[in-house]
Amino acid sequence: MPAQIKLYLVTACFLVFAIFLGHAVATEDYDTIALVIALILFVLLLVVPGYGFFLALGVASPFILPLPFVRSFPFFGLMLGVCLVKFVFTRSLQKFREDRFRCFTIPMLIFFGWVFVRYLMNPVRPNLGSSYGANVTGFRAFFNYGICGLFVLTLGFFVQTKEQAVKLVKWIGVLTAFFTCLLMAAAISGNLTVAQIMSTFGVFVSFFDTGFMRLVALPLLGCTLVALCFLPNIFHVHPTTRKLLLILGVAAIFIGGSRAGIVGGFATIFACALVRRRVVLVTTVVALIVGCLIVFRIIGEHYNFREGVGLLRVISLVSERAADLTGASDTYKWRQIRWERAIMDIQQHPFIGSSYGGLDNAYTFATRADYAQQSVDIDLAAGSIHNGYLSGARAFGVPFCLIFIYILISRIVTHGIQSARLLRVDPILGDLHAFVFASLICQAFYISIGTDLNHPVIWSYLAFGLLISQLKPAKSAAILPEEAAVLTRSGARPEMVELPLPGLPR
Repeated sequence: MPAQIKLYLVTACFLVFAIFLGHAVATEDYDTIALVIALILFVLLLVVPGYGFFLALGVASPFILPLPFVRSFPFFGLMLGVCLVKFVFTRSLQKFREDRFRCFTIPMLIFFGWVFVRYLMNPVRPNLGSSYGANVTGFRAFFNYGICGLFVLTLGFFVQTKEQAVKLVKWIGVLTAFFTCLLMAAAISGNLTVAQIMSTFGVFVSFFDTGFMRLVALPLLGCTLVALCFLPNIFHVHPTTRKLLLILGVAAIFIGGSRAGIVGGFATIFACALVRRRVVLVTTVVALIVGCLIVFRIIGEHYNFREGVGLLRVISLVSERAADLTGASDTYKWRQIRWERAIMDIQQHPFIGSSYGGLDNAYTFATRADYAQQSVDIDLAAGSIHNGYLSGARAFGVPFCLIFIYILISRIVTHGIQSARLLRVDPILGDLHAFVFASLICQAFYISIGTDLNHPVIWSYLAFGLLISQLKPAKSAAILPEEAAVLTRSGARPEMVELPLPGLPR
């Protein structure tokens, strides 16, 4: 089929879907929307070749599934299930090949093995009959760890070549841009109905003091877009499109209004510049980051906020005055209470942890003070204390947390070294390492102030990094074609001559 006709058909399908979606939202026919989306996923399961689209959809999607029995069922789990079904179906029609990559290490096996042992020590089950039961069992936390462990064990079956790895990253970029536009449109609307729909599907929603909707999922999507815009060898788009996506990513970080997003964005840009081994670029990035922080400080301490702070909430990162005006200081106090309680529990059980769950009749409050006190216990029991390191140490012990830190740091160092080493030898593989390097550094900051260790995105990048580490780089471009001809005439064997890679500088 000609590319132009294919483009027209895809555009027409998107227009039809947009009209249907608008009509269904206007009439509040959400059951039909869910049915159509399920039908689309089933058709894509049969039509789309490979697994890159589904894996990328699981990584990039900011939504969860509002299913019964398990509160906040991760969308990533559904996509992993789709990939497993497709794998079994396709392998049943062709000869099975034992050519998979190993996307786990011994420390990872110890990590998930201890999670399984700790679950057997205090087995829990979901609240039956409703996703919002009266008790906090902690099943969701263990369930998420199970999904992450299954992904680590099976990723090598889904991605087996460099081309498939690049295609997966491309799909992550495309879907991230799509969800970023979707959430930014919702944020700009400021509509309460839209906010309710977003909350139903797991997106945390609040409002700025100017009435603008704040979606905390936006900054991480923006960081991913920013990272890909600095890696042209694996994310091929027109230069103008690349600039627009970079602006979109930066805008998403600011519209999200998250201080973690600002830190993650700065860390992502610095990481991408660092692996390029360009002193001027690294120096410029550092100067830019320091300059932005100075400007944030000046604005926060001296600007006269007459009609609300709004999107300038991010400057509370370096301004106490802005933090007080925006309520960001209250957010820190809210986290501090949970961190202090978690540290107390860690001191009581430093080696095996306190596990998750164990709260009966948790959602029964007589007064608002009872709610404030009980909510701390609920968050600790569910692992939602907004510090993944403390949450992991509280649930499974300090050694467990140290193993994860070792896994994370070792992979960050490995990918940073590999990206710099492969910059001129194999630019595509070098950019793959750079993408994982920047993503893991960004996740390290997010874990410290928000993300639990059982978040699927963390283990997606860890497993994907192990996979690309097993891909063979292209040969070095050390000899030009004319030099190769001279060497061949002089008696050198042709198989000893290395030809240059296309696109590399001579």
